[in-house]
Amino acid sequence: MAFPTDEQRRNYGAFTAVPDDGQLAGYFLLDRDARRRAMACRGARSQLGYGVQLGTVRFLGTFLDNPEDAPPEVVEYVAEQLGHSASVLAGYGSERTRWDHRDAIKDAYGYRDLKGDAWWKLARWLWDRCWSGNERPIALFDLATLHLVENKVLLSGATVLERMVTSIREHTNRKCPRTLAAQPDAVQRAALAALLRVEDSHRTPELDRLRRSPRDITGPGAGKAIDRFIELNKLGAHAWDLSAVPAGRLCQWALCVAIKCHPDPVARLRALEDRAIHAANAGRSRGDRGGDRLHSRQGAASLGGAR
Repeated sequence: MAFPTDEQRRNYGAFTAVPDDGQLAGYFLLDRDARRRAMACRGARSQLGYGVQLGTVRFLGTFLDNPEDAPPEVVEYVAEQLGHSASVLAGYGSERTRWDHRDAIKDAYGYRDLKGDAWWKLARWLWDRCWSGNERPIALFDLATLHLVENKVLLSGATVLERMVTSIREHTNRKCPRTLAAQPDAVQRAALAALLRVEDSHRTPELDRLRRSPRDITGPGAGKAIDRFIELNKLGAHAWDLSAVPAGRLCQWALCVAIKCHPDPVARLRALEDRAIHAANAGRSRGDRGGDRLHSRQGAASLGGAR
């Protein structure tokens, strides 16, 4: 599926429907301070334009290129509070004054552009979500948009946010296999690689047998479980430090073994991915699922070139 979707592009920073009564009251109702600021503008057109722009940035998280494009219902709702007719807004979108009003609103209500500290905070927030979970880019795009609106950071272009989500997701996806693959030493890597060999009398590699927990609750079944534990323990996974890898990502890589344990597809894996999968599977088998300590600041710091 394309990312972002056509619907997401249409909805991004735009009115997709007329706000309902609850939304009008929540975002476009002017309190005493807002009315005072609006009425301080010179002329009815500027006063109404200021009020419409204030409600718009609260609701959408950004300003419209032309404030006159706001739904008529919104303009009428704001105009009624200021004692003006909605028609006085005509021509406001072509006036230089609208830009001055944007700056005044940003200063008065704490809105910021997506740059500097605001950019790094979003990058760290995205890194945390990407590193600790496996959300799709489409979902991350919507969540990031909501995050910006809630934190009074003005929405940038959709392409800027798209590149940011894609870049951070790729960085976290590359970090996980590198972290896992670095754990086994040369001897352990050789032992893990040996698990991929298929004996003449078997159809699947030894790895496929070890990854399956015994289900027999009889005495012989308990013996098999102990033998399996001893075999896994010989791999030395108990000495690996997997605390930096979130539990969800460790389980995700371990599950890859179920898909790629047959010899033909495994043989096509890149060496790094191959070692990471085995390390994750061995680490998970020993019961050490890793912690959830995130390294978001260091991770986001590697994304300076992604802007």
